[in-house]
Amino acid sequence: MEETDLVEQLGRLQRAAMKHSLAPEQTSGATIGFSSMARWNVTRHIPVLLPRTSLMVAHSATTFGAGYDHRLLTGFDVVEVLRALSSPS
Repeated sequence: MEETDLVEQLGRLQRAAMKHSLAPEQTSGATIGFSSMARWNVTRHIPVLLPRTSLMVAHSATTFGAGYDHRLLTGFDVVEVLRALSSPS
């Protein structure tokens, strides 16, 4: 999947979640989870890795961080994801 497609699909998923209109298939089998506290001006928080999730990305107003399963991902993999998410498109 291209970066722009991923960002667009995540945006649609987030908007559906905010409207409480997620379909059952959109709430199961996660491999990536996102957590944001930017709207509350939080500068640091630690994400909890959800069941059956290999990567949990968290961000606040100024930083990105991640919790991940080392059995599935390497630190390099996660850094690449964080770099892609934090770079301006």
